[in-house]
Amino acid sequence: MCCYIRDEASGFCYVNDAVLGILKLREKYERVLYVDVDLHHGDGVEDAFSFTSKVMTVSLHKFSPGFFPGTGDVSDTGLGKGRWYAVNVPLEDGIRDDRYCQTFTSVMQEVKALFNPEAVVMQLGADTMAGDPMCSFNMTPIGVGKCLNYILDWELPTLLLGGGGYNLANTARCWTYLTGTVLGQTLSSEIPDHESVCPLHPVQYFTEYGPDYSLEISPSCRPDRNESQHLERVISTIKEKLQHYVALENNITGVMCVRLMSLLRSSATMKDRDSLSLLHYSGSGKTSPQFPSAALHPSSPVLGKPQPFCLQSGQHLIASMQLQKLNSHYQNLSSAATTGTGRGYGATMLGPGQITTPGATQAPGIIDSDPVDEEVLMSLVVELGLDRANELPELWLGQNEFDFIADVPAGC
Repeated sequence: MCCYIRDEASGFCYVNDAVLGILKLREKYERVLYVDVDLHHGDGVEDAFSFTSKVMTVSLHKFSPGFFPGTGDVSDTGLGKGRWYAVNVPLEDGIRDDRYCQTFTSVMQEVKALFNPEAVVMQLGADTMAGDPMCSFNMTPIGVGKCLNYILDWELPTLLLGGGGYNLANTARCWTYLTGTVLGQTLSSEIPDHESVCPLHPVQYFTEYGPDYSLEISPSCRPDRNESQHLERVISTIKEKLQHYVALENNITGVMCVRLMSLLRSSATMKDRDSLSLLHYSGSGKTSPQFPSAALHPSSPVLGKPQPFCLQSGQHLIASMQLQKLNSHYQNLSSAATTGTGRGYGATMLGPGQITTPGATQAPGIIDSDPVDEEVLMSLVVELGLDRANELPELWLGQNEFDFIADVPAGC
């Protein structure tokens, strides 16, 4: 499903329900998997989490020149720390249930084994159905139901969402069938006579299901343009790229420790500090945050306002190093062009439209004085577990700062 992105409505969506659901689940679950079986590429969700390793997105979609939104090639795998956490399965017109389900299970089996999600969000668009005005895929509710059952068999917390669907009768058929699948009930193929439930609009919908008035959707004679060799190459490419994810997971801790030590040695002011290793944000105007020791206790509740950061925690250490990595990337970009509009992000005092440069003077210990766009900040908020209601607006306005006051954590 192509849906709302941060700064504009898109794909007939002005609220990205999938992203909001994932963010809510991330308050409790460490790793969330997003699965999109809509006809269109799930670009809005992928973009929202393209820089984080906590959310993996999988999208099966039509990929063809000129077809909206024009993204989602198999080579699109995420960015920064989120690289290899986006899986795209580009398909051609005419695919039917059997071939679609085979491709789906081959990819999802690999994703499940490697990412090991704790919760799943699945988007069940119905514009893949035969008879949809998109005139693309040639599927039936039975095929989508098999994919849904495959996910439900994992027995993980699962959020199911709707999506596209432009033949309203077939969309109703599909989602009715999938509702029965979730409930474990076999529904009668005969559609009962019914009227609108809204007294203000007493419309007779029953006639929309003619001429057979059946729950089933029959595939058309549209040819399947997905050659077996093409699908095998796509699946093989995806498995190869997912192996990069395995290598990254196996080596990330050691790499981050080396980067941390290199960073600390490069700043004499940081080595002279006796402060507790911590990462604090001062957007509220506090100059010296006081963190209660209970905040880091293992029994602290998972839900609610995120806990204060301590770089002695491996997760927070990796998150803070990702911030440094992104800032280095943006410093390299800003060094090539020192003029133009941008958002000042960091501790330096900037006027409207000004950006800092690598040579700019900054306060000791401040590592993030270069421009970072809103989607990067969104991913960092997810990664760092910040309070989205309070810190996120401040980050977007460029009024926040991160202080990195640290010694090398024990065991690193």
